[in-house]
Amino acid sequence: MLAYRLKALLSSGILGALLGNMACMPVRGDAKEEAADTPPFLVNASKSTGLSSALNKMLSEGIGFIGEKNWDLAIAKFDAVLKRAPRAASAFANRGVCYLYIGDEDKGIADLTKAVKLDPDLREPTESSLGYALLSRGKARVDRGDATGARRDFAAATAIPLVRARALSELSYIELNQGSMQACLNRATEALEADPKLVEALMNRAVCLAAFNRHHEALLDLNRALELDGSNAGALISRAGVYKSLNQCKEAVADARAAVHLDPSLTEAAKATLEPCAKPKENHK
Repeated sequence: MLAYRLKALLSSGILGALLGNMACMPVRGDAKEEAADTPPFLVNASKSTGLSSALNKMLSEGIGFIGEKNWDLAIAKFDAVLKRAPRAASAFANRGVCYLYIGDEDKGIADLTKAVKLDPDLREPTESSLGYALLSRGKARVDRGDATGARRDFAAATAIPLVRARALSELSYIELNQGSMQACLNRATEALEADPKLVEALMNRAVCLAAFNRHHEALLDLNRALELDGSNAGALISRAGVYKSLNQCKEAVADARAAVHLDPSLTEAAKATLEPCAKPKENHK
């Protein structure tokens, strides 16, 4: 995935034009993997006021199916509740989680948003599921070329403390893709204010700093990123590019080789980064 993003930016000409062919690699987090580790949000039937005992029983059965990961049967139960009680916030919330688990982010986000609108007390317990869903859908929209839709999702996610830093980092990635380097720098910096240890934001900001020839500052960000994640091939290839710009070819070669060792798909990017270092020096008589 990292190599894919680098190749996309290189082919667009953005990095070549702005960074003098320095192969810095902006990155995005993987919201889907993190969301999969997030426990499903549940509203106990006993807390669902205003519903009849029969509807509370159906709601409880749906929650039981969630525990069994039987999403279709759970959705059917929540559908039945909502057919008879269309303002049952807990049914919307739990059905939304089911939709997220089967990959229907549009319906999941819509249901979770509806649940909070009906019952603001559900905002806090639904934030985790909604936040990661917005990140995931936004990233999918970026990959489809829908930057406008992605911006909306990431902007909405910035209001959720749990994912604010990642959402800002994703916005910095969009700005970088569009060549808006100052906006990219601003968003990445905001992301790091929210989470100083967010590796992807450190890497994105390094690219932006390098675009403004602030290579020593970029190097500090990449050093920090590698302190946090020493096997990050993207950070290594990016640092190789910064070293090359600083005419520190020995360090650039070492980082590029380490990056390719970790991720062989970066071979061509490494060659492009190190091309000036590979040229023989002229002999002066």
